[in-house]
Amino acid sequence: MHSGRWVIVEIDGQAYALDAASVVHMMDYKSVSPRSLVGAPPSVRGVFEHRGSVICIVDGRTLLGMPSFEESLQELKDTLAAREQDHVAWLEELRRCCEEECAFTKATNPHKCAFGKWYDALMASEDRRIRMTGGDVELEYILRSFDEPHKRIHAIAQEALGLVEAGQKDEAQALIQRTWDTQLGSMRQLFSSLLRGVEANRRDILIVIEQDGERFALVVDKVRAMGEFSDEEISPHGLDGLASPCVEGVYPSTVHGEVLVLSVPAMVSAGSVAV
Repeated sequence: MHSGRWVIVEIDGQAYALDAASVVHMMDYKSVSPRSLVGAPPSVRGVFEHRGSVICIVDGRTLLGMPSFEESLQELKDTLAAREQDHVAWLEELRRCCEEECAFTKATNPHKCAFGKWYDALMASEDRRIRMTGGDVELEYILRSFDEPHKRIHAIAQEALGLVEAGQKDEAQALIQRTWDTQLGSMRQLFSSLLRGVEANRRDILIVIEQDGERFALVVDKVRAMGEFSDEEISPHGLDGLASPCVEGVYPSTVHGEVLVLSVPAMVSAGSVAV
């Protein structure tokens, strides 16, 4: 039986519930100085001293079978770097085709290039955007700002090729250069701003949890609220797609949506948190 009182936390955009009776302390991750632990499982970030005891720091994302924040950030960096280079190559190829008066075969539809497909999928999914931005309004604005310069880059292909057909090759090259300096420049700035914002928006919180006299600290993205609900309100249904044994049920909250209830004993077992 649980206490009926819960701490609602967020990990990678998803709400989770921890039995409040097991929560000893909450603190900012930046307030501790963790030390590495040789031979620790992947979910253990390290150890630190808390109220006279040395306890493990367990990464909530890794424990639940997700990529760590660092892995997700690196994936985003790699994706944006590749999509930036795509548009550099696109403009270089258009420049060459206009100079040599040959056919241009790259995508002129902004929804058909690799960035366009990635961007359209992201903007169509509120869940994916929240996971990336944490609901930050400024980051949401940055994401929406990609649309105009990206569309303008692709729009110049027919215009530049039309200028070449009209014998205005110099004007076509000038158009490409202006687009390089302005629209591509804007996208590059937005790429950088997005990455800086995602990294700066990180707010790791440590939840110190006690189970059978043993303590560990769970890293979560944020603490949302305190809540109250009974064991009878927790449903085991709808968990088929979850890979983590640490989730024992679902509470359908009217405020937080589907809240996944975490099992402290299962987390202890899965994370091997004893020092």
